Amino acid sequence: MSLVSLVSSRDNRLVKVAPMLATIHDWRALLQSAVREEELQHFRNHGRTGRPPGNARLVERLERIVGRTLSPRKPGRKPKLRKRSE
Repeated sequence: MSLVSLVSSRDNRLVKVAPMLATIHDWRALLQSAVREEELQHFRNHGRTGRPPGNARLVERLERIVGRTLSPRKPGRKPKLRKRSE
């Protein structure tokens, strides 16, 4: 999404702004508004992990849509399978 297009309310070759303008009318005001440090840290943490912010229900829904695991898994490698002794 092009911020220039949103702020100017103009489409360009890559972006159609109408759907986003229907959601948030004044993008300039939104982008200039202050964001609490707590909220910034929340998004920074999710940006580092690559996981979407949201509750478990939202993450599960997104997993079904994209067809991959987005929630945290157990850390570390999977244990090797031991051969049975005969």
